Amino acid sequence: HEQKTLVLCTGHVVSTSSCIQLVHCFACRSLLQHPAKPVPSCFWAAGFSFSPAAWLLEVPYCPHLPHLFFGEEMYMLARMVTHGWQVYAPNQPVMFHQWERSARSNSYQTCIQVDMKARAASQAKVLKMLQEQEPSRGISCVMQINDNSAAASATTKTHLYCAPTAADWAPGALWGLGRVKTLQQFQDDCGVNFIARSLTSKAVNGGQPAESFAT
Repeated sequence: HEQKTLVLCTGHVVSTSSCIQLVHCFACRSLLQHPAKPVPSCFWAAGFSFSPAAWLLEVPYCPHLPHLFFGEEMYMLARMVTHGWQVYAPNQPVMFHQWERSARSNSYQTCIQVDMKARAASQAKVLKMLQEQEPSRGISCVMQINDNSAAASATTKTHLYCAPTAADWAPGALWGLGRVKTLQQFQDDCGVNFIARSLTSKAVNGGQPAESFAT
């Protein structure tokens, strides 16, 4: 089979105010040419992601958003970008999986154990953060690992499963956005306006020129 470089794009905004499915309809679009190196990506897919372990020390998965599902990727992406991390798409395909959920009748989405009230509360928490949180003051974005990562690791381990306070969701706190980039800078980077629920061509084209796609 012909191998092509794939880029995550989106073209769908859900208007329901109670749902975080703002841009859940990701699509992989094929580039006409193979780039020489990984391509900066506007979005992040949880299904296949790899990075230095320092990323999870700085932006750990939150255990206080039960049954979140739709919203997980935008929440994690917002936190990692505002902490100064850059997402890349491999310039060569390295794996594949079955994207279509209709063939998986026992998937998480149809599981009777999903607590829909808990999910709605988790999605509302993320939506509030993406729409209303005060932007922090940005500094130049650099992709670097904190020198005191050992101290950060110890802090994370002791605090990870403690019941969060309102302060824990604030910018710079464990479950909040970072302070390397502002929320507005993140929206500009990915082309999504969470308050207006709108997309720019940057989001639709995954940050690539429209003419660079094969499909």
